[in-house]
Amino acid sequence: MSLSVCSVSYNEEWIIGKTLDAVKDIADEMILVDSGSTDRTVEIAKSFGAKVFEVSPYKGCGLQKNEAIERCTGDWILFLDADEVVTDELKEEILRIMKLPQAADVYKVRFESYCFGRLVKYGGWSAFYKVRFFKNGGGKFSPHIIHSYFETRENALVEKIHQNIKHYTYKDITHYINKSNRYTNEKALMLYEKGKRPNAIKLFFSPLLRFFKSYFIKLGILDGVDGLVMSLLGSWYAVLQYLKLREVWLEKKK
Repeated sequence: MSLSVCSVSYNEEWIIGKTLDAVKDIADEMILVDSGSTDRTVEIAKSFGAKVFEVSPYKGCGLQKNEAIERCTGDWILFLDADEVVTDELKEEILRIMKLPQAADVYKVRFESYCFGRLVKYGGWSAFYKVRFFKNGGGKFSPHIIHSYFETRENALVEKIHQNIKHYTYKDITHYINKSNRYTNEKALMLYEKGKRPNAIKLFFSPLLRFFKSYFIKLGILDGVDGLVMSLLGSWYAVLQYLKLREVWLEKKK
């Protein structure tokens, strides 16, 4: 059985080397679909032996990920976002599963998130599962511009892997601002296409509810200052997406 590791990227020189270095010893091939990086992302990826394909302009979250999957030739595929790093324990589990005569078709993998260099355990940032490991042909990502999800093929057997992927979400505040600015642009367009309209009630209550859910219901308070910071930033994200949605509506009316 062979393993393809694939990812998508745009200006990820700060982390892509760490991501590829963690899997180079188990991958039969590494595929990277880049959307026009202007930093050293492509150069670094090639230095690890990755096959790099440029797909630009960016097609959106789901379609760009599917571009990477479609280029994989392995029997199994491990899909990773450029800021997701596989642990040694997870690698051992992946190799074990690939040898099973009756393995599942699709596996959801446990995540733990690192924000500004620190592990954030609560607030919804860790201990969740996403599909990252699957048989070639086991499914594809939904075509959403942002926050796409994996759509398993019909009758596929899905199981969980409890070893972790380390998700290095934001390296610093500047990185958070740049990333959230891009994501809220895409989220506003997606909401507009769904016919969602901005209003004062959503603009006022959505950030409050998001903070309350993250900090209290999902126990972000247990992460101390880190939990407070991430909950506040999450509420600010909610403000941005509705302000940008309002801008889109006003622009379309002209």
